[in-house]
Parts: sequence; structure tokens; C-alpha cells
Amino acid sequence: MFAGASGATTRLSALIDKITNTAPVAGVFVATIVPLSGAETQVRVQRGAARHRRRQGRRRQTRPPGRHVWRADAERPRRRRAPERRRLPQDGRRLVPRLQAVPGSLGDVSAPPTGGACTTTYTPGNQWSDRFNLTVTGTGTTAWVVTVNATAPQTFQNSWSAAVTLTDNNRTLTARPDGSGNSFGFTVLHGGNRNWPAISCRPA
Repeated sequence: MFAGASGATTRLSALIDKITNTAPVAGVFVATIVPLSGAETQVRVQRGAARHRRRQGRRRQTRPPGRHVWRADAERPRRRRAPERRRLPQDGRRLVPRLQAVPGSLGDVSAPPTGGACTTTYTPGNQWSDRFNLTVTGTGTTAWVVTVNATAPQTFQNSWSAAVTLTDNNRTLTARPDGSGNSFGFTVLHGGNRNWPAISCRPA
């Protein structure tokens, strides 16, 4: 920047001639600068301080991943308060609603229910040329009344595992439990009609 005082007048005159030739309408002002003792040292110190401030500004604006850097004059955000935990009662037990007993699931299951719907299922047994056996299984209740109606010329011959009564010339069979369980059987003399008799069930 400074080339020394030697030849300064000549260099200044040449500079002014160059400016006026390049830009004839430009205004040129000449001033005398009196250097101070240690001026170059002061300029270097000021430049160093300016660079230091710029570095500090960049470092302050840098935000590392996962962290926040706040300026001193900025207001820090308020932390959220954690929700209050529910306190247990004084006796230490949790507030759990009492379970209601559900019939048939959480109630007394030591014995099957005695009421409700009654359904029956046929299971074929032995067959002969003039007769066949059928087994009936009842579900839904342990107290049932099963009615079986044969179609002529069919008739009921015998039965087992139930208390049975025969009516209508042995064409209507009524069965009730006899303590043997929910299954019983009978023999049908088909007389040429091998269709299974109609059956119905009701709770006793």
C-alpha cells in the first residue's frame, strides 16, 4: 500500500494525468496525508481484531447436529413440564375396576347348565336287512325331552341309555335322561322305508 516518500510527487502527478485522460469529466481531489508513528502496527492490530470478531460470529451461528446454540440476548424457551403421575390410593392398591362375572365363562363351571336350547345329532349304527340302529346325542342342557316320530311302515323295536316311552303303535318315541349321559339309541324296523325318523328336542 505504501511505496515510500521517495518519488511521491512524480507518482501522484502521473496518477492524476492517467485519471483525467481516462475520465475527462471526473473530479480529482488531492489531500496530504500525514502518517502517524506506529500507524502500520495499529492497522494490523485492527485488522486482526476484525478477523477475530468475524470468526466468533461464524462460530456462534454454527449449530452442531442435535444441539442448540443460543445467543446471550435471545430468550431461552421454557421447558415443558412433565405430566403429573397419578398417585395411588393410600392403601397402595391400584384403581382397577372390578370384573363382573359372565355367565358360562367366569361363573361356576363345576357343572354344565341345566337350561337353555336343546339340539340333537344323529349317528348311524349297525344296519340289517330289516332294521337299523341310530344313536342320538343331545347338547345344550342336561335335562331334555327328545321326541322321535317314525313314518309308517316304520316302528321302534327297542332302545337303550334313556328312559323311553312308546306311543302311536310304537311309531312315537319319547326319551328322557336316565343318568347314563346325553346319548341314547334305538332300533328302527324300517319295513322298506330306510329314511331316518324326524326328531325334536326341548329342555325339560
